[in-house]
Amino acid sequence: MSKVPALQRGLEIIQSAAGGNRTVTELESELGIPKASFGRLLRCLTENGFVKIDRDTRKITLGEDIIFKVMKAHESSAVYIETRNMLRRMAAQWLLTFVVHECVQPFTVYWRAKEVPLNGINTPATGHVMTALNICAQGQLFLSQQPDSVIRDFFASGLIRKASEYTLTEADRLMERFSTIRSLGYAYQEKENNSLMKQLAVPLRLRGSSGNYCLTCYMPLDFSEVNALRDSMLFEAGRLTGVE
Repeated sequence: MSKVPALQRGLEIIQSAAGGNRTVTELESELGIPKASFGRLLRCLTENGFVKIDRDTRKITLGEDIIFKVMKAHESSAVYIETRNMLRRMAAQWLLTFVVHECVQPFTVYWRAKEVPLNGINTPATGHVMTALNICAQGQLFLSQQPDSVIRDFFASGLIRKASEYTLTEADRLMERFSTIRSLGYAYQEKENNSLMKQLAVPLRLRGSSGNYCLTCYMPLDFSEVNALRDSMLFEAGRLTGVE
């Protein structure tokens, strides 16, 4: 195997690790790399902190080293700079975790910026990628913005995942949820992502950017001021774009 193909294969492994939904065996089969070569690549990537392998599930995810570097890089990004003050203000007011997400393709969502107060719910690091959009408020919000034909493609994609016993995975129930989100203009769910948590996501538009963003809040189940929080998030989202 020459150096360029090896580099390409290494990048493919890192890209797959960003989704965190493939095992070592699945990825080896998918990429079609000889077992010995795949083993050498994986060993090199893990030793250098680019990926890690879960001991129990054997799933490949991004390593702490690369996550840290990506997170630091995001601190100079336009999205982080533009939303930093809003996130800090919201976290200080509500003592909850707030995250700015971006949908870059119909079924791919990135963590772009976040603020976690003391005792706030911890979330994936900035730069994290997810494709199982049915399990979270931000994913459901982004999917609800797609035409029904694209949503049907999501149902057929194999990306639907069950994160808790309350996760919606049935097409008819998800379509009903998307209809509700379209009507309300925001997404709210309890226990579907985690049985101890609820989420709220509102659309977010950034000045000078054509990206598709949302502001998401992660709350413990005993948080009772959801309506006031929703109004505050909608106000802050409008304030950021100059529409109050």
